[in-house]
Amino acid sequence: MKKYYTILFLLSVQIVSFAQNAKKAFVTGSQCSILIPEGFVNTGAYAGVQNKSKTTNVMISHVKTSATNFGAAFNKDSMSAKGFELLDNKEVNIQQGKAWLVKSKNTKNQTYKHVLYFEAAPNNVVCVTGQYPEKNKDMETVVVEMLTSVFYDKDHQDNMEDFAPFFVSVPTSFMKPAKGTMGTLVYSSNGLNSGISAENSSFVITMSGLNRPVADLKSYCEDRSVKNYRIKDLNIKESRAVKYDGLEGYECVVEGTQDEKAVMIFYTYLFQDKRIFLMQGNSMKNLKDELKQFREISKTFKRKS
Repeated sequence: MKKYYTILFLLSVQIVSFAQNAKKAFVTGSQCSILIPEGFVNTGAYAGVQNKSKTTNVMISHVKTSATNFGAAFNKDSMSAKGFELLDNKEVNIQQGKAWLVKSKNTKNQTYKHVLYFEAAPNNVVCVTGQYPEKNKDMETVVVEMLTSVFYDKDHQDNMEDFAPFFVSVPTSFMKPAKGTMGTLVYSSNGLNSGISAENSSFVITMSGLNRPVADLKSYCEDRSVKNYRIKDLNIKESRAVKYDGLEGYECVVEGTQDEKAVMIFYTYLFQDKRIFLMQGNSMKNLKDELKQFREISKTFKRKS
């Protein structure tokens, strides 16, 4: 019995320590701040924070629906069909008003999941999800405290350039940073989005995984470059081998039409083991001049150490 109470005491001390050292901060990639205890870090790869030693994470997402519609999915039957046991579903109060807190357990991998959601604005539900494994059930108090501390700020803007694993130099006179997803950099003429129009050109840099190394870079890049369902009659105009930041790759320039207007898409593919870095420039105006700009930007690509 003495050993049992000792374990409970140590667990309670650990939880108090987490709470005392928590600091309120914005979660990168979201417009929300939460209490972030010691041991948790902004991942920089998705809108969430993570404690690796405790196999615990908290993620934030925004869903375009009402709280009523969103909450309809949290019933015993629908959750059971997805492999979850519904343990609790209750209304709670947070700083910005009414919210709902749902607790469930994944019956396959024995992972606990807490979901807090509320309607931050009409048709805008903020969803905060916390997960931890059975072996770390002591994290429940910490996770719930993190979830219920959430605060939504519609005016908050992240500097996405800080949280991508690479960078490029884009002249501000040519394009401005636009909103993208975590790990992706987006620049455009209007500084708002990556959509292609006669007024708006864009340049996007992403990274993804490969199932296996690519044997024929030229064929892979050319085949991939003409697969764009939004652009019609795509044809390769130029392709050549390149090497930036020590990575071998290929550059492809393709042209097609959108709304019966000429479109140019510039691709640069760089390969590193089973990873591929992709730079894509899109334009419907001054194609020759913009192609030159896209090439100069690609040359500045650098991975962050």
